[in-house]
Amino acid sequence: MPPTIKTTAEDVVQAAITITRREGWDHVNARSIAKELHCSTQPVFRAFTNMEQLKKVVYEQVEQDFQTRLQENMRQSERSFLTVGLTYIQYAQKERNLYRLLFMSDYLEVKTLGAIGDDDSILPIIQQTTGLSRELSQKLLVYLGVVTHGIASMVATNACDFTEEEITALLLDSYRGYCHILHNKD
Repeated sequence: MPPTIKTTAEDVVQAAITITRREGWDHVNARSIAKELHCSTQPVFRAFTNMEQLKKVVYEQVEQDFQTRLQENMRQSERSFLTVGLTYIQYAQKERNLYRLLFMSDYLEVKTLGAIGDDDSILPIIQQTTGLSRELSQKLLVYLGVVTHGIASMVATNACDFTEEEITALLLDSYRGYCHILHNKD
């Protein structure tokens, strides 16, 4: 009778996420996962063909967890557009290494500014809130995405330590300024 499998693929993924959260993405390897799980590297390679396959699954899991958190925060807020920026930055503050994995690694596949503005879950909210056309709403989303990412990246790399009030003021002032500019474009 074959031995019972004690370490599952989900265990391996969760161990990789734990290591990433604690030490950073660069520290995820078969040995560190085995050490975290108190086992050999065999369960890692039984569950995944190679480390690249595992890392892809880990990235997808972390991304899904972030999206779930974002959607939940948006449902609980009347200012959902501001909530997107705040959630993004708070994630960088509280989950620095996971933020770096999601938004500051080679796994991020946003290659153009236009890709930032092409978010059908947020664009209708912007259009309704601002009265801007779809095209101008996309521009607003790009502008605010760059500002938000800049603040979050500074926070995630310990370059600064903004308070929540400062972050809110920066986001609201950027939002108001860009709305004003876009409403007055010829």
